[in-house]
Amino acid sequence: MKTMVAVVLLLVAQLSQVSLFEGDWRTDVPPDLKSSSIAAVPSGISFGVTADKVTVTNRSVSPNGSSRASNEVLQTDGKPHPSTLGETWTVVAMWSNPYLLDVMYTGRGVRVVTVHVTYSLSADQKTLTRRSVYSANDYIEERVFYR
Repeated sequence: MKTMVAVVLLLVAQLSQVSLFEGDWRTDVPPDLKSSSIAAVPSGISFGVTADKVTVTNRSVSPNGSSRASNEVLQTDGKPHPSTLGETWTVVAMWSNPYLLDVMYTGRGVRVVTVHVTYSLSADQKTLTRRSVYSANDYIEERVFYR
């Protein structure tokens, strides 16, 4: 009985802890964006974390100053789930540790395409790095976010 109570207390303590990722993060927007031909650039990211899900909100800004946001709810159970990228896409997400969220998008069409995204938090918890690796063209994109 004492063991069961200890396990329940430990579980409740873990569930009540706020994730290190929780909240809003911003990134630097190029100062010459207004004269750019780029459609939009990232401006921030937010995380809402529960025991088994993460809501990721990506924010961007266009050269004319308009803002856009997109949400994706990730189930962090390490199993494939439908993705908001399209009906032929699945997403697998899992916490590798409290400082690393690992996400793999897989699109199945004429060929299989993957996008491996990692969100890693620095040891001092002040910066978050999103690294995306695209299998279709071996393109790697990294973006650093700050509190």
